[in-house]
Amino acid sequence: MTTSSFLTLPRIGDKVYVKSCNSKGTIKKFLLDQGASYEVQLRRTNKSKQSATLMVKLTNIELESKQQKSETEVTVNSDSNDRIHANSATNSDKEDGDHDTTVHVLVPGHVVSERRVCLFLRCAQSISHQQTHSDFAVFIGLSGPTKHRESMLNILMAIASQSENSRWYVQDTGLDARPQMEHIRHLVDISAEINPNANLMFIDNDDMMHPLRIVVFQEGKKNLGLPKECPLALGGKLLLNEHVSPEEGQLGRLIANTQDFDFWKIDPSLKGKVQWVPGSKCGEMDAEEYFDWMVPTALMQKFFHLNPVHATSSKYCDLRLLAVLNKVCPMEVVDVPHYPWLLVHYKASEDCKRDMFDHHGEACGNHASDQVSMKIVKPSEKDKKLAQKYTLSKAQVAICRDHFESIIIQYYGWDQKKLDMARRDKIEEANKSHGSGFGEALWAQVEAKVGSYFNKQILEESKGAWECMIKESKWWSP
Repeated sequence: MTTSSFLTLPRIGDKVYVKSCNSKGTIKKFLLDQGASYEVQLRRTNKSKQSATLMVKLTNIELESKQQKSETEVTVNSDSNDRIHANSATNSDKEDGDHDTTVHVLVPGHVVSERRVCLFLRCAQSISHQQTHSDFAVFIGLSGPTKHRESMLNILMAIASQSENSRWYVQDTGLDARPQMEHIRHLVDISAEINPNANLMFIDNDDMMHPLRIVVFQEGKKNLGLPKECPLALGGKLLLNEHVSPEEGQLGRLIANTQDFDFWKIDPSLKGKVQWVPGSKCGEMDAEEYFDWMVPTALMQKFFHLNPVHATSSKYCDLRLLAVLNKVCPMEVVDVPHYPWLLVHYKASEDCKRDMFDHHGEACGNHASDQVSMKIVKPSEKDKKLAQKYTLSKAQVAICRDHFESIIIQYYGWDQKKLDMARRDKIEEANKSHGSGFGEALWAQVEAKVGSYFNKQILEESKGAWECMIKESKWWSP
């Protein structure tokens, strides 16, 4: 599938061309129970005084591009208390003739089970419920077994058809698996075809957005006066641990309305399963993520230029992106009392990770069992040899190997100072826990593996490629 192979999902009211009958019409409904088809009212012709209605499949429809609603058309409803009213005009995708405030949300959609389809449904609904000043766009890459991809596409078609302030695009890869950052690479390319100046936001397909997430990011960047090429992070989030079921983790169980952030606190069934992490505490609580950021398209294009497919196929490449973002914009943003969190994120607890190590790689909890980041690779011959020499099982060596890769890939080839510091600390820690010489032996093996992801030209380009974009840290309080 080429980069350009993506589907633009119709909305009710869209003007379309029906290929099978060479006719034009308007989308009236989407009916999931009738074979995931659109009801299209055809335009009257000279030969017919009445317009006909057809049930049409997505593959038989083309949108009339000149009739499509602009991404940046204003959708503020002055009669609705659920809409956010701007502190200043945001009626255009350009501000001060310079800044493009258009937002594209990118979602890597790997669905491997009915459970993941259910979680993805919740995620997509939370995106569609964003309360924004202007239209935004959603870009989704699907991978996984055919039946789950087809099921998810039907769900997305239904949600997109009802979305008044967002346009949805889907790339069905046809693949059983695609690494997360490879999904993002392709989605960035597709997004840039629609608008190369958009600000990009990201979300895991099992997470959920607070209804105010997009608008708070837009207002934050505007109020700070950041350069258009500079990213922005707002990290406050709710963490759901591995014991939260899909039913318990619904957004309606966490907030009572679009202005609420505290409803989850009064639900006794969620006690001990949900944790609020303010943005200022994300670092020390190991809760920083690349999707805490809104990132200009140009920066993401540069990142993928400097990171070939072998690198972005690592399940830890998202940490490399996070390290780059922290480097280019080390901004300190105060915790904002009005918006204590803007994202709901599943995260395995430290106890779960320890249990996984103690049980030789067996994931704990339903959610952890189908998370890619919680799966270890099959132990290799090198793992077996190290296990024989030290008091570890081969699965435990494989877990240590994965951990070292998650550290090395963050800095390899572009931040030697931090890589050297990490090497010293992690080798000392590994030797203390598992025996003298273990850390050195494993680190050398993993660093050689990560090094193989990059060629000499890319490594040369990467030196000094990421410099701080702001002269000093700034604080934002709306």
